[in-house]
Amino acid sequence: MLTGRKDPNGPSGNEAAAPPSGLLARLPAPIKLVTGFVLLFAGAALAIPGIPGPGIPIMVLGLLLLSERYHWARRVLAWGRAQVERIRRKRRG
Repeated sequence: MLTGRKDPNGPSGNEAAAPPSGLLARLPAPIKLVTGFVLLFAGAALAIPGIPGPGIPIMVLGLLLLSERYHWARRVLAWGRAQVERIRRKRRG
């Protein structure tokens, strides 16, 4: 049951993002930042109605890269997860 309380064992939002594994772990930080912002802005451009392309998934990839360094990106991802969960609950009835 959801009570609105934070799990004492779960992430608090104030913690740093988990260290990435694989290819992302080996990329230098400036490359990750530039790639994250490029993906974020490219996704925003593709999300404009009338322009074909997977805008939102590309924006999410950019936010994932940026969330390693920026708290605002982690907050946007958390908000997006909450919205997806809200829509799923609403569809279930």
